[in-house]
Amino acid sequence: MTLRVKCVHPTAVLAITLFLCISLRSQVGRRSMGCFSRTTGQPVSCSNPVRPPAPPAPPQPSEEELRRAADEKDLREATDDAWDKGVAAYKTGDFDNAVRWFEQALRYDRDRPEFQGDDPDLLQNLQAAQMMAAKAKQPLPPPVAPTPASPPVQPPAPAAPAPRTYTYSGNAFIGGTSWIAGFNVQNPDPALVAKSHAMLKRQMELAGVPYSAGIDFKRYNFVLGIGESTSIFFDLKNRVLFDEFTKGQFSAKHQALYDSLKGREFTEMGCHSNGAMVCLVALMNKDVKVKRVALYGPQLTRESLRMWEELIKTGQVESVHIYVNQNDPVPPFSIAFGDLFRNDFSNAALLKLSVLKQIISSQAADIALHSHACGLGLPTLDCHDMARYKSERGCITRPKGGTVPGTALPGKGNLQEPPPPC
Repeated sequence: MTLRVKCVHPTAVLAITLFLCISLRSQVGRRSMGCFSRTTGQPVSCSNPVRPPAPPAPPQPSEEELRRAADEKDLREATDDAWDKGVAAYKTGDFDNAVRWFEQALRYDRDRPEFQGDDPDLLQNLQAAQMMAAKAKQPLPPPVAPTPASPPVQPPAPAAPAPRTYTYSGNAFIGGTSWIAGFNVQNPDPALVAKSHAMLKRQMELAGVPYSAGIDFKRYNFVLGIGESTSIFFDLKNRVLFDEFTKGQFSAKHQALYDSLKGREFTEMGCHSNGAMVCLVALMNKDVKVKRVALYGPQLTRESLRMWEELIKTGQVESVHIYVNQNDPVPPFSIAFGDLFRNDFSNAALLKLSVLKQIISSQAADIALHSHACGLGLPTLDCHDMARYKSERGCITRPKGGTVPGTALPGKGNLQEPPPPC
């Protein structure tokens, strides 16, 4: 048999050849590449690749486990609820219910599947509620009768001041501005009295102070002057002006000689010029005890006049006599100065004796006023000199004594006692 070869078109031959070449190359590449396991990395057959195993499914809880979990949750919530109610009851003072709720919470807690022991806080709350409930049930003690209040302790009454005692010292004379003197003779021996007078006179002459001429030694046995200085100017400036506004208290506090007056009793106290303020403060302070007072050309104010009046009204002194010489400048000027301090200018005519008398009477109606003519119409210290007042001074009128028993005449009563001497 003869094979016939069919001529093929050259283009077809080229296409067949390219197909064969591509098929052959694809087969060679597949065999050389191969397949590998993803888990072990070992070559495997490419026709049946191995896939990694799926992760195991989590185990499912059993029905018993599900029931226990539900019980655990319910019991925990029940425990917390009973606990909160116990606390609320405790705070309101309902201790019995607090005990019941804490006990219920304890039972719930012990029933939990996961219970591992009592909660110490819950136990402490239960014990506190039990203690308070027991205390509330105890009977109250009987009421204690109130103790009657003891009367308040009164402080001891202040001790009454001891009655002041005074030493009788006869009659006193208190000098005024620029007087510095001390004289006290209680011995009636005439020789001793004369010697004492001579010594005082000599001392005053040596000091250049001729006041001894103004002292009535027949009337006064106790003489005192407590001036700051023998200079009228300095004594006025440093002491007398202050006495004007303190009613003599300044001299009583600052002049050491004032202590010589304290604790003395006099029948009469004569006071010249600023000495009137010293006498006034001594009586107001009850430093002296005096029966009657004589003021010679005194330093006065309206207030001091009212104070003298009060001494009379209260019986502290029996009488006060004021002796004023016409044209003595001290009484009217001292009143005017006090008025000036009070801004009172209503009495510019104080130098007239009639005006001065009217002012004294209006402020102290019980004071006895004695006036004498002096000078030629102008103020002068000559009319203020104590020697002038001494020469003008007479006896102070004093009451007569009582009847003398056994002196009755036939048909008549007993005779009256004569008035005491000046």
